[in-house]
Amino acid sequence: SSDVCSSDLPEGFRADYLLLALNVALLWLAAALTYGLGRRLFDARAGLLAALGLLVSMPLWRETVAVNGAPLAMVIALATFWCWHRVELRADENTGGRPPILLLGLGAGCGLLFLTDYYAGVLLLVAIAYAAWRFSGAARWIAMALVIVGACVVSGSWLARNVRIAGH
Repeated sequence: SSDVCSSDLPEGFRADYLLLALNVALLWLAAALTYGLGRRLFDARAGLLAALGLLVSMPLWRETVAVNGAPLAMVIALATFWCWHRVELRADENTGGRPPILLLGLGAGCGLLFLTDYYAGVLLLVAIAYAAWRFSGAARWIAMALVIVGACVVSGSWLARNVRIAGH
């Protein structure tokens, strides 16, 4: 239609519009996770300020509209830090000295971040160091193993595939 006010989408690959809608939804999910994490770590005002800062950030909207995966990486990173916070709370509550099973989730989040961008995998090293610092005795080794196993479950098959194809 030649009507300037037409609500028809411009011609193009229709799947791009689905991916754009998914990216916008992921950005809003990232804002909600940012608010929740900020509220838990500080207070509701800090969470709201952080979420609003995320939503008005022009570079983040540019990345969202470019449909390059940045909102997905943000959601994975925020979910990983959310899990990390839960690990810390559980470790404080735990009187038996056993590491919480949520360390598997922390490792899985690190593994997913590694799959989004190999450089983001450095968070796995930080999580392993955290587990070594936070727990003592036999629990230290169990905690470190839980983080590593969580990461390997998520990213191990991808790494094995790459080694099989590339030969190293």
